[in-house]
Amino acid sequence: MAPPPAANKKPMLDQAVKDQTTLRVLQRDDGEVEEILGSASHVTLYAFDMDAKAWSRKNVEGTLFVVKRRSEPRFQFVVLNRLSTENCREDLLGAFEFELSPPYLLYRSESEVNGIWFYRQEECDEMSALFNKITTAFARTPTNPADMSPELLLQSMGIGVRSTLAAAAAAVEQYHEPE
Repeated sequence: MAPPPAANKKPMLDQAVKDQTTLRVLQRDDGEVEEILGSASHVTLYAFDMDAKAWSRKNVEGTLFVVKRRSEPRFQFVVLNRLSTENCREDLLGAFEFELSPPYLLYRSESEVNGIWFYRQEECDEMSALFNKITTAFARTPTNPADMSPELLLQSMGIGVRSTLAAAAAAVEQYHEPE
């Protein structure tokens, strides 16, 4: 007797069970995670050296999740790292800046410029749109210069962040896609 056609096969776990299991894994790492807003199946992180104007591969590779938390910081992305026990976690609000430069999402946090390489371009585009939705909806720009951080003040004058990301984007174009 022949096995039934593959089209009639049901997945071993339905999507809702997978989502709940993944949420529990993320909550073991951070009990404040309340919801997964999006994910990308495989990413690799790269660091940008400002002085050398060059990229280097970080020891971070795995599945990326955008999460909503119960407490501050309310939104983060988390990479469940397959290369070590240390996961990568970045806040999506505050000093976080990003730019889409396919197949990378370049971002600047408080202290460094990094690139997230996506295995699937459509996931890169989806994460860029989600990052944009979050950062736009929850942007907090003080109007009084005395209340601004030095970085935000420089940014409001058009100095710093964008030029840094532009330099990183230019370096991406010279860098070959990872193996």
